[in-house]
Amino acid sequence: MTGYIPIFVSKKYSRKFKGHGYKRVSSVNDLVNAPKEIIDEILERSGLTETEKELFYLLRENDLLFGDHGHTGAVVDLAKKLGRSKSYVPNMRRKILDKINDYFSNEVVFYKEKLAEKDIVRGLLIARFQPFHKGHLKVIESMAKRVDELIICIGSADKSHTIDNPFTAGERLTMITKSLRNYDFDYYVIPINDIERNSLWVSYIESMTPPFRIVYTRNSLARALFLEKGYDVEEPESFNTTVYSGKEIRRRMIDGEPWEDLVPSGVVEVIKEINGVERLRMLVGKE
Repeated sequence: MTGYIPIFVSKKYSRKFKGHGYKRVSSVNDLVNAPKEIIDEILERSGLTETEKELFYLLRENDLLFGDHGHTGAVVDLAKKLGRSKSYVPNMRRKILDKINDYFSNEVVFYKEKLAEKDIVRGLLIARFQPFHKGHLKVIESMAKRVDELIICIGSADKSHTIDNPFTAGERLTMITKSLRNYDFDYYVIPINDIERNSLWVSYIESMTPPFRIVYTRNSLARALFLEKGYDVEEPESFNTTVYSGKEIRRRMIDGEPWEDLVPSGVVEVIKEINGVERLRMLVGKE
């Protein structure tokens, strides 16, 4: 293992946190059982001085953080070791706990162990996302529960301003990142151009992405090409593909029918910003 990943969440929103595999630290009781790396970060964010941090660890090691120890032998011994009066340890303990409790009144910490690079399971999804819709989002939500990191490849990134591919790679990337802005999982969005030789296609994708183990695709050619290279290939779940379809959404845009409910709100923002519906209608000669 190579350390820990901490995420600091406002207490107000902590119940909505959905990070997969994360442990929660929201009190001093949780804190004492956390890894030192996480404790150090929380003590720093709590505003403890270096002296207070050192005393926190001494109190933790001597089981003196909890309960009313008063001037018991353990407290007196610790005070002597520090060259302080008997009242120093109880007073400082109270001050330290007050600072930490103040911190936890506003913020909650979630953490999980980082995986060594060789242990990271990455999944790859490639699609054109013309446009990104709620079916894509459902697939990504499902995949994110099964892998440590997700690679989202924007296929045909070099194509735009056609009826089948009206949006640029940059516009599609913005659609995806806006749609995922409130999600908490690790992902990459990588544009992938088309190439003319199928036999080189997987090697080309490998050259453009981090290493991955699992490929999610419904495309029979892509499935065959990745299987030839030894990858695990799975078919993503289907989520009402009759309606959640780029082709259907583009048709609705062209014909002036409602389409906004089929895509995340972030996609609506992008398409309106770039006048995407007007572009598509111009491409078919309707405006």
